Amino acid sequence: MKDSITVYSSPTCPRCKMLKMELSKRGLSFSVCEDEKQILEETGSVNIPMMKVNDGAPMGFKEAIDWIKRL
Repeated sequence: MKDSITVYSSPTCPRCKMLKMELSKRGLSFSVCEDEKQILEETGSVNIPMMKVNDGAPMGFKEAIDWIKRL
C-alpha cells in the first residue's frame, strides 16, 4: 500500500520548504495544506511544519525528517 502523505505548512516557512524538499528528493508524493483552520482541525495544532502519513498521528519537523530518513 502506498503511503498517503500530507504536509501542513506555510509558503514562507524555511523548515516547511526543507521538509518538502526531503520528501521530493526521495521521490515521495505528498499533498500540501496551508489553510490554518484546516491544519488546526486535522492536527490539533497550528505549529508548522507538521506531517501525517495515512491516518497516523501528526509528526513535527524532527520526527518527520527522522521518518523520511528511515525509508
